[in-house]
Amino acid sequence: ATEVKSVLAQTGASKVDLVVHSMGALSSRYYLKNLGGTAYVDDFVSTAGVNHGTTTASWCKWLYTSCAEMYTGSAFLTSLNSGDETPGAVSYASYWSNCDDALTPDTTAILSGATNVEVGCISHTDMNNDHGVYEQVRDVVA
Repeated sequence: ATEVKSVLAQTGASKVDLVVHSMGALSSRYYLKNLGGTAYVDDFVSTAGVNHGTTTASWCKWLYTSCAEMYTGSAFLTSLNSGDETPGAVSYASYWSNCDDALTPDTTAILSGATNVEVGCISHTDMNNDHGVYEQVRDVVA
């Protein structure tokens, strides 16, 4: 919330676009749903977002709060995904890969109410570097 308000103040814009990756989808969606972020965000784009959790986080869920929150079935995710998964007048999109080893299951990235795009076989990290994904995301926020 602080960063968005800072960007708006610096640019004079009335809204921002959020483009997030992996767990960034959870913190950004929390901002949108619980901290009034829908008033300040035009487009939300998630790449490889752990929107419904990942069993991959099982190895660290006892050590780190972030892992516990993104573990499938966590109280944090249950609350975040209750009701409307895509609140407000924000345009939501989620890009996911059918062979992302960090997201188990792959379909965890799908958000109800969003434009959900399967991009083929791209690794979790490469979602940030793939030119085809970049072009699609750029077109959403343009």
